[in-house]
Amino acid sequence: MLALNWVRERWSRAALPVRVRARSGNTAAHYESDCATIALPVHRGNQAWAFRELVVLHELAHHLDPQDPDDPTEPAHGPAFIDRFLTLVDEIVGPEAAFVLRASGIAVRE
Repeated sequence: MLALNWVRERWSRAALPVRVRARSGNTAAHYESDCATIALPVHRGNQAWAFRELVVLHELAHHLDPQDPDDPTEPAHGPAFIDRFLTLVDEIVGPEAAFVLRASGIAVRE
């Protein structure tokens, strides 16, 4: 996804490779900005919720954040993050999925 032309044109951090590693806990996924790594809980007991497209796109939206992680100017899940996330969902999954996220209040553009 990071190699897509429209992604690279919109976000310069798409040129920075992202790593994926197993996360020991199974209740959350997260992004580590200091090492450009997405940490996902491993698939155990037929549970692989973190490998769903929306979870991965959420973490990639963090990766594409242009602000300095040591000096953030906005919240991690603020309006710019939501815009990145919904843009990725709209283009990768489809506009219907982005609409559902907005309409449900899970992700609302300001």
